Amino acid sequence: MPHLPSPPYAKTGAPALTSPVSPRRRQLLAGLALSPWLAACGGGSDDNDGANASSAANDQNGLAEVFQAEAIESGSLNPSLVHQLAEGDGTPHRVFRGNAPIANGQFEYDALVSALRAKAPTPLPERFQLVVVSLLNSIGDRANLEVERAFWSANPSLGRLVNHPIFGALSDPASLPAAVRRQLERLPGLDRMGSLLNDIHALLQAPVPEGGLPQMIFVHCQAGKDRTGQVSASYRLRYQGRSYKNALEESRTTAGRDIERYSRYGLKWYAYDQQDFGGIPTIGPID
Repeated sequence: MPHLPSPPYAKTGAPALTSPVSPRRRQLLAGLALSPWLAACGGGSDDNDGANASSAANDQNGLAEVFQAEAIESGSLNPSLVHQLAEGDGTPHRVFRGNAPIANGQFEYDALVSALRAKAPTPLPERFQLVVVSLLNSIGDRANLEVERAFWSANPSLGRLVNHPIFGALSDPASLPAAVRRQLERLPGLDRMGSLLNDIHALLQAPVPEGGLPQMIFVHCQAGKDRTGQVSASYRLRYQGRSYKNALEESRTTAGRDIERYSRYGLKWYAYDQQDFGGIPTIGPID
C-alpha cells in the first residue's frame, strides 16, 4: 500500500496549552517566530486587514486566537466545503479538501465517505481507503487531533491518518526587500509545504499494488477555509499551473470570505519560492 510519510515532528507535536495568555503559550508562540517563514520581520500590520499590531508578540497571540476561532466555526463536517482538488493521472486515487469531520468528540467517518461520494465529479470506486491529511496542531486543535488519532488507531483497515501541522506565516514577504526575501525562501519553515505537497502528489500518482485499494486523500484543518485554503492553493500553483491570484480567489470563494492573513502570508511565501526558485512560470503577479 502506498505510504504517505508523516513529517518528523508529527508524532510529537507541541504541548497542550489551555490559556491564550499563559506563559507557556507565549513561550511556544515566540518560538514559532524563529522559523524563517514565521519571522517577526515585517511586523504585524496589514492595511488590507485593518490590523495594526505593534509587535510580533501580538501576531503570535493572534495566531493562537485564529486556531481557536476556527474550531468554533467548524462545527461538524460541512459537505458544502468538500471539493475534489485533484485525481491521479491513470490511477484511481483522488484528493479532496474540507473541514474537520469531527462532532461531539467523534470522528464522522460515515458522513465523510458520503460527502466524498456526493461531491466527486465522477463516481468513486466501490471500495477505497481514506488517507486523512490533518493540518491540525497542538496550539489550538489538540482536542480534535486526539479524536482523529484515537479513531484511526482503532480502525486501521479503513485507512490512516497523517498529521502535518500547518501554521501559516506571521510576516508578509512583500514587506521585505527582494534580496532578503529570497534568502529566507531558501530556509525551511514550519509548514514544510513543499514536503507535504510532494508526498500528496506522489501518492496520487502511485499505482495501486496487488491486493491494495484506491486511496481517497482528504485534506482538512478545522474550518476547512484558511489552512486548508493555503494548502489547496499551494497545490494548484505547484502542480496545476494556476496563477497566484486565481488560486487565492478560489480559496476565498470556497471559504465564503477572505482567508486569514497568516494563511495568506504562508501562501505568498510559497508562491514567491516557487516563482523565484521552483521554475514555475504560471504564478504571475503576487500582491
